[in-house]
Amino acid sequence: MLPSTRSRIILAGGRGFIGRTISRHLLAQGHDVMVLTRESGGSGWPPISHASSTNSFSANRPPGHYRTVAWNGRSMGDWWQELDGAAGVVNLAGRSINCRPTPENLRSILQTRVDSIRALSEACRRCQKPPPVWVQPSALAIYADQGSEPLLETAPWGSDTLALICREWEAAMRSELPTGMRSVLLRIGIVLGRSGGAYPTLRRIVRWGLGGSAGSGRQYVSWIHELDMAGLVETCLFESRFEGAYNACTPGAVTNRDLMRALRAACHRPWSPPAPSAAIRVGAWLLGSNPELVLTGRRGYPKRLLDSGFIFQWPELSRAVSALENESLTTQ
Repeated sequence: MLPSTRSRIILAGGRGFIGRTISRHLLAQGHDVMVLTRESGGSGWPPISHASSTNSFSANRPPGHYRTVAWNGRSMGDWWQELDGAAGVVNLAGRSINCRPTPENLRSILQTRVDSIRALSEACRRCQKPPPVWVQPSALAIYADQGSEPLLETAPWGSDTLALICREWEAAMRSELPTGMRSVLLRIGIVLGRSGGAYPTLRRIVRWGLGGSAGSGRQYVSWIHELDMAGLVETCLFESRFEGAYNACTPGAVTNRDLMRALRAACHRPWSPPAPSAAIRVGAWLLGSNPELVLTGRRGYPKRLLDSGFIFQWPELSRAVSALENESLTTQ
């Protein structure tokens, strides 16, 4: 069951978009959040806002405390003492995959993830009272693209570069996990939120009149609303029945064509012509991104989450995007 008392949660690499969303939610629920970060100072931290408004659990206590502690993301330091007695660890550390897929960048994507796992594992082993649970994000990119076939947690793994990175990433987690610690792997699709990730970029593209489908438009996009993502992490931290790998996406995956249609409707923009694959590849290179993130897809299906009784507050894309658009408008 979710706790009725204040708990301390460690977020490694928690200053990014997903980390900020999870932190807001946990703070609003009355938990203390300690972020391990390579950034200095606490500037740029957004205030608690809407993060707990749609979650079924409501803490009847004041918001928690937030602070940051420095680490380098790869080796032991005095920060390990912060883990002693904590209620759980969430490891979000690692270089973003949204970069040019050069050999150097791909090595860095994998190495930063493996290094953070090893450092946190060593820290947990030093603790007199180590955290009882570790929540580790992974990605739906671990699966082979099966087109329109829904991918359950038992689906075949892929062999492309990003799939191989995910496989080694998860293998490091399994091999380094301290004995007796419960672990949860969340294979995430696209997290839709107003303050980061894919949504602000897609929204700008649509509002510029360039909101057509990418390439064939038939590639699937598995997504989850940021508030569902935050609520899922909290549930995995405190509900002991959650263990192992889960697809962290709604059951309503859509094609790229349908995603762009929903965005155009929410932004009140007319139909736009599709963007050819060649144009996507050139544009992605110029922007320092990976075109495969747009041109390929996975139709993830969260069978284990649904079987566990987890309830998505935002299961329908049209409602989720409309809500995000309205929230964006209120902040302009």
